[in-house]
Amino acid sequence: MSQLIDQALQHIPRDFFTIQELTRLLPGTPDSRYARIKRALAVEDLVRIKRGLYGLAPRFRKHSPNPYSLSQYIYGPSYISLESALSHHGWIPEAVYPVTAVSLRKSRTFETPMGIFRFARVPQRVLYAGVDRNADKSGNVFFMAHPLKALLDYLAVHKRQWTNLEDLETDMRIDASLLLSIPIEVLDRMETNYNGRGIQSFLNMLRKEKEK
Repeated sequence: MSQLIDQALQHIPRDFFTIQELTRLLPGTPDSRYARIKRALAVEDLVRIKRGLYGLAPRFRKHSPNPYSLSQYIYGPSYISLESALSHHGWIPEAVYPVTAVSLRKSRTFETPMGIFRFARVPQRVLYAGVDRNADKSGNVFFMAHPLKALLDYLAVHKRQWTNLEDLETDMRIDASLLLSIPIEVLDRMETNYNGRGIQSFLNMLRKEKEK
């Protein structure tokens, strides 16, 4: 095991890390540090996730990297949303393999050795409104959208037009009772966070359905 890997295992709690974190661990000049990272990549002690972001080779990992936590290092600030969040909350039945997230930056897709990560740009007043800070059993932190926020992001990205709950159930296979159970104050917070006409129309429809 190289000194670089030994240092990473001792001082970084994750199985992936930034170039800045490696720089703090490695003495010497920038050129010597780069040469050590390059050697670790050549012998496959490290894998390059993207420029400036590296992961341990599988044989050194303590556990499988959490893709939700990794996503914010790939492209941030961002939070897990859209299909990944809806699946996480059990609102849609199928598992989702690419990790889907939302950012205020331009939409991008990253194909990495640790999976595919898709980031969609959704304009909103406060990026993390309706987002929880979570941690898994290993202490990896990630940011997860509430299910309604994930659905509104999906509507904004895919330009859906759901005029009633039956349309939504048919299109997304989401149980209407989940939407009807959302408190009005949550609808109010989401309404003030998004400007999109389609989102506003959907929230108005949902209010009318709750009043029936």
